[in-house]
Amino acid sequence: MSVMIVQALGVALPLLYLLSAILYGMAFAGSKQPRFVQVRRLFLLCTVAAHGGFFVAHWQAAETLPALSTWLLLSAVVFAMVFLFLIISVRAPQPTAASIVLTLAAILQFLASAFGPLQSVPPTARATSTSLVALHAATSVLAAASVLLSGVYGCIYLLLYRQMRAKRFGPLYQQLPDLSLSARMTRRAALAGFLLLSIGLNIGIWVAHRDSIADFNYTDPTVLMTLVIWLHFGLIAFSQVIRGITARRASIAAVAGLVVLTVALSVSLMPIFSFHSRP
Repeated sequence: MSVMIVQALGVALPLLYLLSAILYGMAFAGSKQPRFVQVRRLFLLCTVAAHGGFFVAHWQAAETLPALSTWLLLSAVVFAMVFLFLIISVRAPQPTAASIVLTLAAILQFLASAFGPLQSVPPTARATSTSLVALHAATSVLAAASVLLSGVYGCIYLLLYRQMRAKRFGPLYQQLPDLSLSARMTRRAALAGFLLLSIGLNIGIWVAHRDSIADFNYTDPTVLMTLVIWLHFGLIAFSQVIRGITARRASIAAVAGLVVLTVALSVSLMPIFSFHSRP
């Protein structure tokens, strides 16, 4: 039964996120948007709840905490990204920004559903679930989600900046969050990612040394790219006090970091390149 739920939600989740993105994207129409869009937040909450049920079903199918060293990791990052966005937008709803976040979520979840396993894989003996391993996984997933949000807000900043330079003040300019908010969210999300990644990275290295993982080394592609991302978003997080790094340059760096993270996630999902997935 749990396997059937996993399969059904695996197919449904990308569509649900896409529909949510469309509902929020209607905000670009301003006062002309249809009345039924008022249900968009409820629809999104139901989608997030369904995504949570997806992981519960995986847990039940594996009869233990499932391994996150597959495409299920990408799905966890998507879930965390949307959940974090819901939290930060409680006091200041940002429907147009939500449409961009949810479009990214739909794309990433489609990849996770398309290439992920139809049945959960229990952790290997080496990856036995402990509190430290669980904390490493949780902080790493939340860090990746924060970095993605930083990249999204960086994209919004650059988009608005180009609109201003071109003196285009249409629906796109009017409905997106302003430059000040976009720059602030880019830095804050980068700071959250930097701090969480600092915790997750150090715990992961400590556990690797503690368990004497033979194939762990600092030249592993996953470790190298994680260190690059950590340093990169550390600079973005503190860019406001670093001379020469303007909000525009920080946004460009955040978008570049978004690309690097996507590559890093792709590498981490390939067993041949990452020690995480090797038996």
